[in-house]
Amino acid sequence: MNELNDLISLFNEQNKLKPHHTSFVHIDSFEQYASPASNGAICALHFSECTFGRKFTSTFEFTSEENVLNYLRAHTI
Repeated sequence: MNELNDLISLFNEQNKLKPHHTSFVHIDSFEQYASPASNGAICALHFSECTFGRKFTSTFEFTSEENVLNYLRAHTI
């Protein structure tokens, strides 16, 4: 869980709103499901995003915690 928290913090730092830009992505939360969803997902990341001035939220679901870690490792430097 420490690596997950560290990677989420790093992701949020790298994707925060920067001066003279209008786009950002922020992971708001990590959710672990009590039982698997119908699509097999056991957990999810919830995002707040702003792209070209349009704000929205999104959810990415994962079938394993290792998949979440791999996603975060691939999207952080």
